[in-house]
Amino acid sequence: MKSTQRSWFWLGGLVALLVFFTIFSSSLPDGLEWVAHRLGFQEREASAPVALFSDYTISQHLPAALNQILSALLGSLLLAGILFLLFRWQSCRNPDRKQNHEA
Repeated sequence: MKSTQRSWFWLGGLVALLVFFTIFSSSLPDGLEWVAHRLGFQEREASAPVALFSDYTISQHLPAALNQILSALLGSLLLAGILFLLFRWQSCRNPDRKQNHEA
């Protein structure tokens, strides 16, 4: 299998896993919201000045399941991009580190 075909295969597998696991995502509030409600300080919650995807909603015109899948994909791509940039920055910061491992 060629390198590009292998890359597309893994990307397709990742998307399939995201779709599969979003089926099991909970519609219940997360732990922090539950604790805030239980301890009674949920009313003091301030809305964020900028909320790109409030409650994981990409578009109001899409079904909830598709919004979950797209937000999971977007979050995974964002995390992968941040990790890629961090590793790239680290390798540029220490260029001789690679040579030390090869010796």
